[in-house]
Amino acid sequence: MRFYLWSQIVKDENGDDRRVRRKGDTINAQNGDQAAVPLFRCDWKKFGFQKADIHIGGCINHYASRVFAMSKKRDTLFPEVIEHIETALNPETNATTFPYLRDGHDWSQPGYPPTRNKLGNERPKNIAGNWADPNSEPLARNPDKTMNTANRKYFSDLELHLDSGTTSQQIWPKGVGTNYCKYYMPEKHGEPYYNGGPPRGLTNSCDEYPFASTIQGALHAKGRFSVRAVDHQQNIDHGHVLRSFFSHYRVGGDNEFWGLIQP
Repeated sequence: MRFYLWSQIVKDENGDDRRVRRKGDTINAQNGDQAAVPLFRCDWKKFGFQKADIHIGGCINHYASRVFAMSKKRDTLFPEVIEHIETALNPETNATTFPYLRDGHDWSQPGYPPTRNKLGNERPKNIAGNWADPNSEPLARNPDKTMNTANRKYFSDLELHLDSGTTSQQIWPKGVGTNYCKYYMPEKHGEPYYNGGPPRGLTNSCDEYPFASTIQGALHAKGRFSVRAVDHQQNIDHGHVLRSFFSHYRVGGDNEFWGLIQP
């Protein structure tokens, strides 16, 4: 018997599909309630991002839910990121997250973000990946890294047309320094306009949820995502822990997982 990598199909020595009975008999079961697919999925993929955290090959329980738990008490390296995710996942608070979700906005034009001014018609966002909500849909990791970049470029490194400042200041030229966070949270950055472009980043970077590494990221979210200026080093540290989670729990392309904020 052999398990094909990233597959629930069991093949016998002749290459024929088999089913596994709960009692372990490998002959094809005619009775539907006796048949079951394998509980474990095995692969030889390489996961990890640092020499000390590289894992090549492994098996997981396919039916076990993978939950990325973050603790406000334990994970002291990135409290700002945890607070952001907690706010984004809560429908009672995420109407206040940027960019605001409003009816009628054209999300196919990321260079024209919704105004940061409160208009009173901001809506809660249905954002996936909340393990604490039994009705929440899971996140799914992108099948390839090009989607990670595409998600980030939806709100950064693009020409922005804004509604604040002088006429010349309302257009930020495309460049590495442009992102939604600098428009929505100017108090987290340097002087509002620097050499005709966006504010200085200082020690902050633009965090996003759902994660850029997921199919639910900003590119296809139609406004159901959140960005926030957080401490740059905290953002980096959180990214390392997330990648470590992917490695240990073998979360590959299209694999589902959830997030959970703990005390």
